[in-house]
Amino acid sequence: MKSFKHIGFALLLLSAGCKVTQKPQAEQPKPQPAIVKPVLNPVGITKPGLLNPGYSSMADYIQKNVVYPDQAKKNNIQGTVLVSATIDTMGVLTGVKAENDLGYGTAAAAEKVVQSMSPMTPAGNNGKVVRFHLKVPVNFTLNKAFTNDSEEKLDKIYGQIPDVGAQYPGGATEQEKFIQANIKLPPSMQTEGTVVVTADVEISGALTHVRVIKPGIPDLDAAAIQVVKAMPKWTPAQTLGHAVQSQVVIMVDMKR
Repeated sequence: MKSFKHIGFALLLLSAGCKVTQKPQAEQPKPQPAIVKPVLNPVGITKPGLLNPGYSSMADYIQKNVVYPDQAKKNNIQGTVLVSATIDTMGVLTGVKAENDLGYGTAAAAEKVVQSMSPMTPAGNNGKVVRFHLKVPVNFTLNKAFTNDSEEKLDKIYGQIPDVGAQYPGGATEQEKFIQANIKLPPSMQTEGTVVVTADVEISGALTHVRVIKPGIPDLDAAAIQVVKAMPKWTPAQTLGHAVQSQVVIMVDMKR
């Protein structure tokens, strides 16, 4: 009987020795997205920037990538939708939300184009990557076709005032320099004064139909007309991004 007890006890010890204590496996850390670090100024705030190549700014990116909703086009909807968003420390845009709506899908289109900029280079403050809140304007502007037969309509809309006026090359200062360097007065004339001249600036920039608004002394008027006709071509006026004919008024100071 004792031998059986010894055998049982030996088997119990053998069984205990064969047990392998298994330690619980440590939980594997979840992979974290890589932080896109900007080039930070040692002092001050570094604003977020685009990672997409080929764009000079956020405004350039939006202009080239926003999708104008068809219904907005059909209903001549134009204006600006302001979109707010937050850029986290990894450059991901979150909380993209339009603050106003022009209707016909413009708010959704604005949110979509802003969201498509993500990820970006994150903002920095005194050498540290930080969250950054921004508001992005998304402009919806229709490019209207411009043809010669539409000029009459444009004149009615704009009251014959172009979007951008005609300009002398180099501006008013260079215009005055040209006048004073090229004015030719009769040697015997001692009179000084100002002659008001008007002219048409053609699409080519050439000055035509040069005339004095209020004729005075004939020799002075003739000298003023002569110097204006000698001017180089102007930069023509523009309406809807196209050169148009316009009229300018030029003050010609007669000085000796």
